Amino acid sequence: MTPPDCGQGIRWSVPATAAAVAFTRRRVVAQLLFWGFGLTEETAATLELLVTELVANAIQHGEVTSGTVEVGVAARPGRVLVVASDSSRVVPRARGAGGTEESGRGMQLIEALADDWGCELRATGKDVWLVLSLPEEAAPAPTGPSAAAGAPDNAGHRAVSARLPRPVPVAAPLSHAGLRAS
Repeated sequence: MTPPDCGQGIRWSVPATAAAVAFTRRRVVAQLLFWGFGLTEETAATLELLVTELVANAIQHGEVTSGTVEVGVAARPGRVLVVASDSSRVVPRARGAGGTEESGRGMQLIEALADDWGCELRATGKDVWLVLSLPEEAAPAPTGPSAAAGAPDNAGHRAVSARLPRPVPVAAPLSHAGLRAS
């Protein structure tokens, strides 16, 4: 299954470690803020939880032959796409974790909270992706002459940016195909 096109995007590698999961969830939110998307605390928290589960699943269950996992994020008004790539060709699935098990709920959370998710097999592994809808007020603030004509102000949603890593600028829009590792 191929994910929807979500416009501008960026991709990076993270080490297959627990610390990388924490960094990645904060970086995804920081990147959206950098692109001008206003995020409420609730949307940012949901996105961070989804990214945590997606990347942790790639690290724990994917084959990480290079010692890294590839992560990508793309967004357009109304939705964000997050992709985690590893070397395994095993398609993830939600499983029923017992009440005392400490793991096994990641894909259940993704199924419950993401608007859509899927897996795209590649010759060298897979891309597991999820899409989360962004509220209308999260759209990037317009720039130029139309900005002064009464466009909504997203400044109230930027409080989450103080705790986030520095984002990376993107020179041109990319589709999901542009996020795919070579």
